[in-house]
Amino acid sequence: MRHLRDHTILLIVGTLSCQSARATATSDASAQNVPKPTTPPTTPNPSRPSPHLHLKRHAQQAIRHKDYQNAADHLKQLLDLLDTTHDDAQLMQESRLALTRCFAKLNRWEECRDLSTTVITQNPQCTTGWFRRALALERLDQPEGALWDLRRAAKLAPASAQIAVAIERVERLA
Repeated sequence: MRHLRDHTILLIVGTLSCQSARATATSDASAQNVPKPTTPPTTPNPSRPSPHLHLKRHAQQAIRHKDYQNAADHLKQLLDLLDTTHDDAQLMQESRLALTRCFAKLNRWEECRDLSTTVITQNPQCTTGWFRRALALERLDQPEGALWDLRRAAKLAPASAQIAVAIERVERLA
């Protein structure tokens, strides 16, 4: 795990160093009226996956093996990396939802609720975000909030039997 974190940090630091070196070379070249050096376009190395893909694969593998703590650790690293690089919004949402699943499996309901709220804030049409937050609220003994979220999820996915069953269960608690 430490090796993976160090690798990610090295990649980020290396990228930043390359960018600052290019910026310095560019400003020096323009100051001397020397033509700017052109850098060839970089092509991804297919034999070496990006850090994003690497972390995602490890998280998926841990989830398949029901190692939710390890999956959560990988997903947190992936989200940290995505936050610093401002990358793919879809991958960020998928990663957050996977992390809410891990939190639910680990009975970490406050974290599940908080992260589900983040998902909903970013995408109010995300049925899974509403559903996971409802489950967390139910487990945190807040049935009224859970019922409200479940009804919102039911509006987004009216054919979902899973949501209908959850609504019936929570209505008995409220």
